[in-house]
Amino acid sequence: LLDSAAAVDKLAALTMLDQVIIVDQQLGNDSWSFRVAAFIQRALDSDDGALHEAASATLALFARSQNAYAIEHVEFEAKRALSWLVGKDLAPPPRRSTASDEAVAKGGARGADG
Repeated sequence: LLDSAAAVDKLAALTMLDQVIIVDQQLGNDSWSFRVAAFIQRALDSDDGALHEAASATLALFARSQNAYAIEHVEFEAKRALSWLVGKDLAPPPRRSTASDEAVAKGGARGADG
């Protein structure tokens, strides 16, 4: 369902993953951990905000499962998210002066108005 083009299918897939995590936790079974982590990662890599929100909730549920691999994967996703945020330049970078800027400052070059 995560490969579907329809957003509703992808959201349904994450809802099913939530249930898999809950059942696996109750049974003490962690055999699905690698697959669950891969599905969550694919959902987080999408461009759909609603899917990101659902995947984040699934990731939180996965983290609470106390599965050793789940904890490692949550740490990985947290580091990935933080590096993405740090890499994003929220403010415009300081402008470097160029030769043409210096010429304008000295009055040597004029704009189109005069």
